[in-house]
Amino acid sequence: MRHNLMILKYKHIIIFCFTLTFFVISTSNGFATSKPYEDMSSRVLKQVEALMLEGKSLEARNSLLVALAADPANADAFAALGKMSMSDGDYEQAIQSLATAIRIDPTRRDVYVALGQSQLALDNVDGARETIAKLTQLCGDCGQLTILENALALSLSAKSDGSDASALKQ
Repeated sequence: MRHNLMILKYKHIIIFCFTLTFFVISTSNGFATSKPYEDMSSRVLKQVEALMLEGKSLEARNSLLVALAADPANADAFAALGKMSMSDGDYEQAIQSLATAIRIDPTRRDVYVALGQSQLALDNVDGARETIAKLTQLCGDCGQLTILENALALSLSAKSDGSDASALKQ
């Protein structure tokens, strides 16, 4: 019942996003975006940052959906949506959004870290290890890799009731 009420409440936003997505897809070659849509998407991302600072997460999420409707190949918007989902505790949605951001732009180290952290939050240790391996290929021994390796070690340590996590992460 509550889910249906939320859908009805945001029906106009959902319809707008689908309409805009259809327009973008039908007027472009696949998911290639044109300069006006990239500019609009960039403006929306700046607006999202401001809304998040003001604590208006629902408005920020809706703005991200508009940005993605305008530019479905926007790795920044997918990354922001994934990180927002993480802060909401919706790690499954976070993983979907972050994985999409990586498919679009596989050079985003911060997105790999967020993806690994979301995987660990869902006890997906194997997924986190795969993410660490990809991040290792990307940056060698960078600070982001250390963050994710430490998160994995802490997760393994918590599971093993305090045994040596450094041995477990191998």
